[in-house]
Amino acid sequence: MVLFDVLGFLFLELPGKSNAIYYSNHLGGVAVGWLFYYFIHRREWRTPDALPEIELPRWLRKSKQAAVAPANYKVNLTSREDLRAEVDRILDKINSEGFGALTADEKRLLDEAKDLLSRP
Repeated sequence: MVLFDVLGFLFLELPGKSNAIYYSNHLGGVAVGWLFYYFIHRREWRTPDALPEIELPRWLRKSKQAAVAPANYKVNLTSREDLRAEVDRILDKINSEGFGALTADEKRLLDEAKDLLSRP
């Protein structure tokens, strides 16, 4: 399109053959757009704290949820205190993330611990 405007400017507008199409206006718009891109957009002028001045509204931003990798370890549950500590960790996880966040192993451990910890 820029080439079309340059050719129109050279061969139609300069010799005076243009029919109300001023190609110089189009070329001026291209120049202003390029200057804006080069000096404003590309340079990324920012505030002193390096945050952009214009941001999307909070309700429009996508929330980034950290992917939680499942634990690749086995807990030594030979003692009653270790079992109680692991159950407390699982209960804290239920409290913060909900029951649906538990793995199959954690659910199984809760079922087993229910019987083991209820005994004196």
